Amino acid sequence: MTAAEQGAAFVALSAVLDDVYGAAADRPRLVGPDTHSFHDAGSATAKVVLYLQDFARAAGPVLHAVTHHEYIEITADNVLDPKFLDLSAAIARDMVAAVRAVSPTLGVWAGEIGPHNGGTYGPGGVVPDCSGNHVCGRYGSAIWYADSMAAKAAAGYEAYNRQDAVGADYGLLNSTTLLPTPDYWLLRVWSAAVGARALAVAAPAGAPSLRAYAFCARNSSAAAPAVALLLINLNAAAPACAAAPAWAAAGARAAAYVLTPGGGAGAAAVTDAGARLNGAPLALDAAGRVPPVAPASAVLDGGLVVPPLGVAFFVVPAAPGAAPACEV
Repeated sequence: MTAAEQGAAFVALSAVLDDVYGAAADRPRLVGPDTHSFHDAGSATAKVVLYLQDFARAAGPVLHAVTHHEYIEITADNVLDPKFLDLSAAIARDMVAAVRAVSPTLGVWAGEIGPHNGGTYGPGGVVPDCSGNHVCGRYGSAIWYADSMAAKAAAGYEAYNRQDAVGADYGLLNSTTLLPTPDYWLLRVWSAAVGARALAVAAPAGAPSLRAYAFCARNSSAAAPAVALLLINLNAAAPACAAAPAWAAAGARAAAYVLTPGGGAGAAAVTDAGARLNGAPLALDAAGRVPPVAPASAVLDGGLVVPPLGVAFFVVPAAPGAAPACEV
């Protein structure tokens, strides 16, 4: 269908929902069309952006959010390349600009997004174990996942729907063993540390392998404002350092959630099947239950240190008035 035809179909569906639900609070919201699929940014996907913009214009006020697929094909050769990771942010900027040209309030969602486009079944219906050059289900995917979610939030996305929980070789659970992958543990830590508001932040100067994002912390409040810093070290051989933020509360200590590969070293560790949190292996307990993720305490005086290939969340208490967006 054309974008106008698909938009008109959403308008028709909205009228049906009006008939069924009226003004009831549980009336479903309409999001879509989840167009397939971004693999890069720029001219090659310009027609997809224009389609979604025309769809948003045609569907008009019946839409809650515009959604799209995205698979940018992660491999062990590119997952540590800042220019490759920047694709997710570039796509996000293109999408938000296109939707904002139509509406200042319409939401933008990542409707189906995963580490690569290989979710097919192999001979005999067996889901392939994604390894080797591909890093889905491996530690390198958690690096991409953290950076991609953060980049989308920073660009103005309201939701990020990961593909998928289980059932393909890019799931959050291993499709054969059903055990958690590094991406699953990353999401657990993200949920413990990060709140719903993204903040502007500049990466430390002179550290091209260190990527930086900031959010209001999960439990930030007017009485106890806090900021969650996400620092990702793409250097596989050396730690990265950032100065303690000037807005931190005097004498404060950070709650640190530092993810690292399960056991390997160097660039090859992006293919590790496991992950560690603050040095301890992440795994189900003896009863098969998911354990809580607990932070370590980090002193801010010496700055923030991120180990090689580390994905680190530092929840930092803010001085009064220093983070007004988080004082709510």
